Amino acid sequence: MKLFWKQFIMIMCFSVVPLAIVGNAMIQISFQAALDREVESSIEDMGNIYHVLLTSIQNMPYNYPGQDIAVAGFGRSLQKNMNTARDEIIIYNRQLRFIIYSNSSYASSSLRDKINLGRPKQNMWQIAENEGHYYLESMWPIVGGQEAYCLEMHHNLDRIYQDRDYMTYIYIIAMVAFWGLIFVATLLVSNRFTKPIRKLSQAVRELAGGNYKKRIRVRGKDEVAELGRDFNQMAEQIESGIVRLEEDGRRKEEFIAAFSHELKTPLTSIIGYADVMRTMKLPQDQQFMSAEYIFRQGKRLELLSRKMMELIYMDQKSLDLTAISVGELAEKLEKMIRPYMREKNLTWECRVKPGTIRGDSDLLLSLFSNLIDNARKACRPGGSIVLEGSPEPDGYFFMLRDNGTGIPEEEISKITEMFYMVDKSRSRAEGGSGIGMALCEKIIALHDAIWDISSKVGEGTCIRIWFPQKNEGRDARP
Repeated sequence: MKLFWKQFIMIMCFSVVPLAIVGNAMIQISFQAALDREVESSIEDMGNIYHVLLTSIQNMPYNYPGQDIAVAGFGRSLQKNMNTARDEIIIYNRQLRFIIYSNSSYASSSLRDKINLGRPKQNMWQIAENEGHYYLESMWPIVGGQEAYCLEMHHNLDRIYQDRDYMTYIYIIAMVAFWGLIFVATLLVSNRFTKPIRKLSQAVRELAGGNYKKRIRVRGKDEVAELGRDFNQMAEQIESGIVRLEEDGRRKEEFIAAFSHELKTPLTSIIGYADVMRTMKLPQDQQFMSAEYIFRQGKRLELLSRKMMELIYMDQKSLDLTAISVGELAEKLEKMIRPYMREKNLTWECRVKPGTIRGDSDLLLSLFSNLIDNARKACRPGGSIVLEGSPEPDGYFFMLRDNGTGIPEEEISKITEMFYMVDKSRSRAEGGSGIGMALCEKIIALHDAIWDISSKVGEGTCIRIWFPQKNEGRDARP
């Protein structure tokens, strides 16, 4: 059963049923009180009639020949003097065998069967129904003179029962009207109360169907509103997770496509030139050129393989950071990059101040060599590359500048993606693989360092790196 109907039935039961029970009890209590008052008053009146008739019979002469006729006359006289027409009288004589006077339409056989004429002061009464009418029946033994009589009186109680029936009728009409109002109000309240839950259920179905942008409007501060806020938060988490999964999937597809392309190009060249050298007799200069091309493409595949291995290695490595002298790191770095600088006649300046940083020496050499190599590729012959470093109270700050071709602003956020190259033809001509900046990003993250890249096309690029003293990251320096 749905919550709407459960709530509806509960409200109806707790509002209508108790009211029906209380109302019926009040009618019965009121009716019983009125009936008791009427019975008490009637019994008192009947007792007065009984005493009048008893006194009249006792005052008659002994062996009066017309005693039955006289008693009947007494009864007729009493009937005329009664205050209400609702009272009826029956007078029996000779041990209840004969009726000597009656103005009633019936006689109570049940009372006659129960009355004990041997106890003249004991009367009996009961409430009985006869032909749709209600009566208070009473029977009084009368012993006087030479005969024993019995007085039976009926008092009509229809008015009391009619009042009860009328009250019940009015109550039923009122209850039907009240039930109607409660029914409508309960429907409205239940509908309003369960509406947010129905919307939440619909939103859950839409979310399960793939609509991850579905949200519900939350109002109030009750439990249902809190549930709605929790749903919205969950939907946001799911949506962001789906977006991340889609982005990861897209990147994996792009990575596979780019990696396949990076492998295909040199392999095609190697196979082509090797096949020419295998099947054809070439002049010595062409043979040397083919071998040189095969060698360069092989070195390019070796570089690609090494970069990929470094990425896998860093994902699995647990770093043990040690204090490294910046001066020693700069010396090792300069020995590595000097030959590359001479190839393009580039000016290299290293202005680092003494200091220490915590890190892995091999990874830091790989970081700076990749960054400097990218700067070398971007510079024209005769360009310059400058590395500056200065200690700070809570870390060490590096800045690497070049006056190369620069990077378009919209491309800066993409340069750390695998196999992404701003100028693919130039990068491949320089032996680039498109993995170097991805490696740099991982090394920066492993050292809890922060970096910032700024560049202008035609003017060059500036990379700022801040290494924390105790691996506590902070915002990048401007």
